[in-house]
Amino acid sequence: MTKQMGVVTTLSFVSIVQGYAISVFRYDEQVNWISLIGVLGIVVSIIGIIINRTKVLLIKDTNIKASDEKLNN
Repeated sequence: MTKQMGVVTTLSFVSIVQGYAISVFRYDEQVNWISLIGVLGIVVSIIGIIINRTKVLLIKDTNIKASDEKLNN
């Protein structure tokens, strides 16, 4: 197992969102409110993971630049 297994597992839920969107729009299924709330929860968590991951990468990049500047001075 990797340290990023939680991220990989959560991002695999994208297929659930896609499948639900296809069934509603293409096959004209009625919207199930419980499923819609679940899909919205998945979307919010995926957006949160992407934002958090971006922040972590930016912090690591900043730390690397700061340590490079210390070495050069």
